[in-house]
Amino acid sequence: PVRGNAGVQYVHVNQEARGKAVNGGVITDLHDGASYDDVLPTLNLNFDLGNYVNDTYLRFGAAKTVARPRMSDMRAGVSAGIDPTTRMWSGSGGNPHLEPWRANSYDLSLEHYLGKGAYVSAAYFFKALKSYIYNQQREFDYAGFPTSSAVVPLQSVGTINQPANGQGGFVRGIELTASLQLGALWHRLDGFGVQASASGTDSSIHPNGPGTKEKLPGLSGVVANLTAFYEKNGFSARISERYRSAFRGEVTGLFAQRAFSEILAEKQVDVQVGYEFQDGPYKNLSFLVQANNLNNQPYQTKQGSPFASGAYAPERYTTY
Repeated sequence: PVRGNAGVQYVHVNQEARGKAVNGGVITDLHDGASYDDVLPTLNLNFDLGNYVNDTYLRFGAAKTVARPRMSDMRAGVSAGIDPTTRMWSGSGGNPHLEPWRANSYDLSLEHYLGKGAYVSAAYFFKALKSYIYNQQREFDYAGFPTSSAVVPLQSVGTINQPANGQGGFVRGIELTASLQLGALWHRLDGFGVQASASGTDSSIHPNGPGTKEKLPGLSGVVANLTAFYEKNGFSARISERYRSAFRGEVTGLFAQRAFSEILAEKQVDVQVGYEFQDGPYKNLSFLVQANNLNNQPYQTKQGSPFASGAYAPERYTTY
């Protein structure tokens, strides 16, 4: 009653970056990098619970996973200077020593099949993050860095604001899914069906570091979809509603830099109708008409970072 698979992947990474050190009008070449290894085991198991409940399965998965840093975060370029008051170095730049996001991922789902094309399922997922990336203020040795300043630094070690690996945290959530063929309930509804899913997700990770309030980019607390459809004798029609709660989005900002926007919740309705010829000279020829955002739901954002007072300003209001 149990089947599955297990595997392991070994990953060796050797990375290097070339850039510039900039201070006043003086520019110097930089070159740095890092090397690291990851062993990534995976396990997937499927338990057939037919001895207890017919057509019911319990699935479990576990894996060590990695996600690469942004290329721009691994840049070698640094801009730095000497504070005339403290006589200490400070600067900002990339981090060629940056390692990936790492997580131990676990998935558990219970699925019950009601017949052809019909099932219900409930799933739980948990990612224990072992490392994540956010900008940190760190010590940095500026020995050999160019300077056009007349101020003599007290020492070569100063501070730098750069992407670095943090530790700890999680992403977790549940997902409920159902797909029903209504013809199984009443023969007059043959061809009609409903599909629905809803998920709730939360995380302890704050991308600006511990003690901050910003959420992980792209993380919506609630996402839900509902679709009603008809498919029979070549005719097809479906109407779908999608809801997504507010989330922190990553957008392109000034000088193509990464910026953030708070994207507000939206509920959008789409519809499509089609027909496919079943026989004759036009067999397999199909027509499809689609209409998106029937309810004229606007796309709305507000600025990603608040004013000093803590207030957020409206940023974008788009209708389509």
